[in-house]
Amino acid sequence: WLKMAKCQRGQVAGMVPRMARCCRFRATSIVMLFLLIKMLFSLAFVGLNAPTLFGPRVFGSPASAIPQKAISDKAARDNRANQMNPNNAEYMASRGNAPLTGEQREAFAKKSALRKENEGNFENRANQLAPKDKLNLLAFEHFKEILRRVVPGMSLRKTGSRAKGTATSNSDWDYHVKTKRPMTIEQRDLVLENCRDEGLQVTCRKAFTVKPGSGAFIDFFPPNAEWHDNKVEVQEPGSVQFDKGGKNAVRKLKQKFPEKNGHDLEQLVLTIRREMGLSDRNDPSGEKRFQEAQRRLNNGEC
Repeated sequence: WLKMAKCQRGQVAGMVPRMARCCRFRATSIVMLFLLIKMLFSLAFVGLNAPTLFGPRVFGSPASAIPQKAISDKAARDNRANQMNPNNAEYMASRGNAPLTGEQREAFAKKSALRKENEGNFENRANQLAPKDKLNLLAFEHFKEILRRVVPGMSLRKTGSRAKGTATSNSDWDYHVKTKRPMTIEQRDLVLENCRDEGLQVTCRKAFTVKPGSGAFIDFFPPNAEWHDNKVEVQEPGSVQFDKGGKNAVRKLKQKFPEKNGHDLEQLVLTIRREMGLSDRNDPSGEKRFQEAQRRLNNGEC
């Protein structure tokens, strides 16, 4: 009897874990089945009310695949873009002008195409004026070494039209000579003497001008020097920036008016940009700025 009781007690104890595991499995199965049914209903709802990612919908009408609000929003954006584009006929109509006829639209399109072609030709001619030569590194490094011997602690910084992107094939290379203390007349004379002794052709008025055997001249200008008078104007490197159209306008002005100072022409283009609000958005080639600057120079307004 005792053996039988122990055996039954053991069987009951072993059945409890098995029953618990079975219950957990059934509960998990029920939850998964519920989630599967919910996912199927969701897919059916999406198929009826929205376009698929890989083509037209299986369910629902293809004509209503894209919401009408999205269509109307895109049409409004396109219409607004046409009204803001000076090359589009809607640009004139939106500003109170009468609707254009077929012939007027054709003439307007030809005029816009001609203007684009002229702007492209102007930009191409201006780009051809950009310098294609390289700095004479041998002469540059030679003079730089002489400067370091005479003026310890000095540093160089590129400036001028080459740094601003307004240079032409005749433009010099310009560098500022930064020193901790004003450069003395004795140091200037010593630099010139060392250049003569080492066979480097250099002159100096306000800046040291190195004349290499090949390539453009190289100017080394010390803003802080004893031989400068109070009339010397110093433009900090990087203080003036030109967009692409501004660079084109300055290059063409330098070609058209070679007798004018390049710095004055640059200031004129900057003034026109500020007064007339011309930039890369409404004057991408720079032709409008060039024409206005040319008019002012021919009329003696500047």
